[in-house]
Amino acid sequence: MIRRLLAAEAAFDPFVRPYRERADRIMVRMSLFLLLVCLALAPCAAPTCRPWPLACPPPC
Repeated sequence: MIRRLLAAEAAFDPFVRPYRERADRIMVRMSLFLLLVCLALAPCAAPTCRPWPLACPPPC
């Protein structure tokens, strides 16, 4: 049953391959963007290190 399902999906592979490749590129770009955002906000998590006091909200 699984072999038939995979064979049926493989029949559509040439049609969906461009969409999958585009989705992969979008996912990589989004991951890099989120990494940059996290790295930019990381100093805000350290209470003793505040290099950007105006960019970080005051601690509670």
